[in-house]
Amino acid sequence: MSSKLITPESPLLVPPLLATEIGLPEAMILQQIHYLSQISKHIKSDGRRWFWKTLQDWGQTLPFLKISTIRRAIANLRNFELIDVCRHSQKTWYQANWLTWKRSKPYGIKFVKISRSM
Repeated sequence: MSSKLITPESPLLVPPLLATEIGLPEAMILQQIHYLSQISKHIKSDGRRWFWKTLQDWGQTLPFLKISTIRRAIANLRNFELIDVCRHSQKTWYQANWLTWKRSKPYGIKFVKISRSM
């Protein structure tokens, strides 16, 4: 039986309309945040599922994106109010962030008003 995939690795799912609206790196990262939040076992006091990941972890997950691009995309997603981010630990040297997506924002086109200067 032949596979429909070229390689045995798991493909990234990127909603094309979302990528058109908020940008490709942002859409890829938002989709990953959505997925990882759904499978996380860490439920914080707000009742939402959170997960933690360092920028280096993101670089391994998305090796074709520069760390600066990942950092900027996460900042954009925060500014668009699509995700919440908090520090893993305020008192340690470990620089991981807890992330989750905001369910109050509906998925779909026209939910984020952005101005891109290109």
